[in-house]
Amino acid sequence: MHVVLTGSHIVFLGQGSVSGGTVDLSMDGNVIAHVQIDGHNSNVTKEDPCAAIVGGVCVADRYYSDHTEFGYPVTLPNAPGQHVFSARFTGDDKSHSSSAPDVTISASGDVSAAIDLLLND
Repeated sequence: MHVVLTGSHIVFLGQGSVSGGTVDLSMDGNVIAHVQIDGHNSNVTKEDPCAAIVGGVCVADRYYSDHTEFGYPVTLPNAPGQHVFSARFTGDDKSHSSSAPDVTISASGDVSAAIDLLLND
C-alpha cells in the first residue's frame, strides 16, 4: 500500500516531541496496521518549542508536516475474489481525521504470479 498524507499534521520525532496521529490501514474491513506519523517519511515545516509543559518544565516540542509518504507491504490471499483496501488518518491535537477513498482489487484464478510481480520487487 502506498499512502500519502497532506495538509498540516503533527509529526512524532521521538522522545521530547508531541505524538501525532496514526494512519490505520485496512483490508476487507479489518485493520492490518496502525502506522505512527513520524519524521522518517515526513518533511518538517514548523516547530512549536515547549508545546508540552509539565510542572513549569518544558517536556516536549511539537513538529508539523504538510506531506508524509510511506509504503506498507501487504500479502494478498492466493485465491480468487475482491479485496477492499482503505486508509484512515486518526487526526491529532491540531488536525481533523480523514479517510482516503477505498481501493478495490479483483483477482481471479491463481494470483501467485501477480503477487510476485506486484509485491516482491
